[in-house]
Amino acid sequence: MARQQRKAIPRSQLFGPKRGSIGTIVGGILIVLALIVAGGAAWLYQSERSTQLELNPSTLCPKEAGWRPPATYVVLLDQTDPIGELQRKSVANQLLTQMQTDLEGSDAELMKHARVEVWTFGDGAANTYQVGDVQLSLSSVLSMCNPGPPAKWDHLYKNVEVVKKQHARFYASVRDIVESSLRFPEAKQSPVIEALYGIGAQVFSSPAMVDSRKRLLVVSDLLQNTRTLSFFTSKPNFEAWRRTPSSRLAMPNLQDVAVTAFVIPGSRSDLQGEEFARFWVSLLTAAGAARGSHAWLHKIQ
Repeated sequence: MARQQRKAIPRSQLFGPKRGSIGTIVGGILIVLALIVAGGAAWLYQSERSTQLELNPSTLCPKEAGWRPPATYVVLLDQTDPIGELQRKSVANQLLTQMQTDLEGSDAELMKHARVEVWTFGDGAANTYQVGDVQLSLSSVLSMCNPGPPAKWDHLYKNVEVVKKQHARFYASVRDIVESSLRFPEAKQSPVIEALYGIGAQVFSSPAMVDSRKRLLVVSDLLQNTRTLSFFTSKPNFEAWRRTPSSRLAMPNLQDVAVTAFVIPGSRSDLQGEEFARFWVSLLTAAGAARGSHAWLHKIQ
């Protein structure tokens, strides 16, 4: 009877892979780990780089040469129809809450170092601005940059207390200027449309704004009252106003600006109904204002 031949067993099954194969696998693992570490370091550097910029001590804006703000955030305050002390506090609280939501919400990293400006308008003699036949005062009363809240990694490379103080000073400065700017005497006219035109022309139409996020909060009763258009003498009708010569001179350009108007109850709250709201929604649409999750009109009670 013939002897049965044994089947040869591969060496790799008896003794495992050759030493050269082990070296290749270990080397590959080390390379992958090195890439992960390098990628993590690069991500951390990029995500935290903005917090390492040296800031101007008065404006809290980066000192870096050629720096441009990632966003421009404007608060426009109406100084034509006075409001009481309690209402001033309520307006300031709601305004600061909205600002903090915008600047420190889901887009906090994108809004860090955003330039924040507070403007006022009325019919005073200072900082006069002409729009067609209407003259108004339009003034910039604050310009700072949002320092952002203390970040997760701040304790690794800077004094967290310094960051907290910058954050507190920023909001305190905004609150102080808003509350003081809401104290004013009654004006003879209320050029709301012309003020929006001025902000669009002087701030948001700048070439530097091309790649910048744009946000506008308006605090006003929105009761337009000038010699070219008055809600007190006729019902607001955007289509009719758009056909007038004055509209061609005063139509604001708010292209891609995210606008929210905090509507204060005016001396004639009966005029702030559906036709009133329809006028302003139509105007903002025609002005190119951005649509999004934000409300265009937010009524303050």
